Amino acid sequence: MFYPPLKRNPPYQVKSNGDYYHYSYYKSVIELDCENRCVYCDTIISEAGGEGFHLDHFRPQHFFENLKNDPTNLVISCSKCNLYKGKHWPIPIDDDRSHNGCSGFINPFEEKVSEYFFIENGYIKEVEGVVAYLIRLLNLNRPSRVQIRRKRFLEHKKQELLSKIETKIQLLDEKGKGATASEISALRRLILLFRELQDL
Repeated sequence: MFYPPLKRNPPYQVKSNGDYYHYSYYKSVIELDCENRCVYCDTIISEAGGEGFHLDHFRPQHFFENLKNDPTNLVISCSKCNLYKGKHWPIPIDDDRSHNGCSGFINPFEEKVSEYFFIENGYIKEVEGVVAYLIRLLNLNRPSRVQIRRKRFLEHKKQELLSKIETKIQLLDEKGKGATASEISALRRLILLFRELQDL
């Protein structure tokens, strides 16, 4: 439901001389790599009305000029997370790690982001130290993001409930003419509830 494991989908197109195109060329494929979600706050593009999502240089081009056009250094970020992140990179540039456990950024293509925290009532709660850094720097618990996470959780619960109701309806319906009056009444109530939930 939150922060799924991500996987790169190479090969990425290159020019005839083997060089990468300008980084903007890769936006649509990087959106697919990132499953159309901000790798920092986990907001899905459709949840934000499809607006304000940018290509972000995971390792900032300010420090890593050689990675400027490299699609394996590109991620999708919402505009707020991109603005908050800026050119922050607290890890020495000659260090291959993206964080040191206390500060830095979790690379969603190399680590399982969801193992670092849990979500409670829409708020990201720290499990590992680097998450506290990210919560502060990127303001990951800003009201709009908390509401999106709450809504996603409720939608997930709704779908679970609909599935249970549908199963129950099928079981009651299979009894056919042998159903008791109370079972028929329960079936009718479930059908009405099922239709109401589908319309929410």
